[in-house]
Amino acid sequence: DGSVELMVHRRLLDDDAFGVGEALNEVAFEKGLVATGKHVILFDNNEEQIVRNHRLQAMDIFYQPLEMFGEISSLDFPSLPSLTQPLLDNVHIMTLKKIFVEDDPFGDFIFLQLEHIFQAEEHSQLSQSVTISLSNLFSFLSVEWARETTLAGNIWKDESERLVFEKDSNKIPQTMENSANSFGSDWEVKLNPMDIKSFVMKIVYN
Repeated sequence: DGSVELMVHRRLLDDDAFGVGEALNEVAFEKGLVATGKHVILFDNNEEQIVRNHRLQAMDIFYQPLEMFGEISSLDFPSLPSLTQPLLDNVHIMTLKKIFVEDDPFGDFIFLQLEHIFQAEEHSQLSQSVTISLSNLFSFLSVEWARETTLAGNIWKDESERLVFEKDSNKIPQTMENSANSFGSDWEVKLNPMDIKSFVMKIVYN
């Protein structure tokens, strides 16, 4: 009917019998909690444009920069991290941080996570797979080697074993599936829709 209903916050003194089993009466400092938020409504006659704007604006809002002021004693990187060229709209850098590798305590290493933010068949172009060269991604460093890890970054992917089961019967065979690194030439990696891939890279600063 053209109307929009938004429920920002709900505070009740008695159970409303909607499944919680208790009164929703959250308080702090003897006052009821107040939830605040931001709602963004997108209008467009083009369905693909709506999908694109929804994904990109959601990322912009969620990852909005936090401005902080103060004295800085040291930086994690000798120079400000910068890209050789802008990323494609469907690729997002989730994590970029320096890490310590016990086997090579004097080397410089970074942990990188890349994400494909579109679902399959959601957009005619942005839902396609993407190939990215890790060696040409950043202008402030060169890659000596890279190795893919599991999502958390604590296990090498080619040494991990994934549990295999039959989804129809829930039967678990007595075999495990080994995962392999997904590198092409020049440290190229392929991201499929909704993929998140993690890498440890040994680097040299330019």
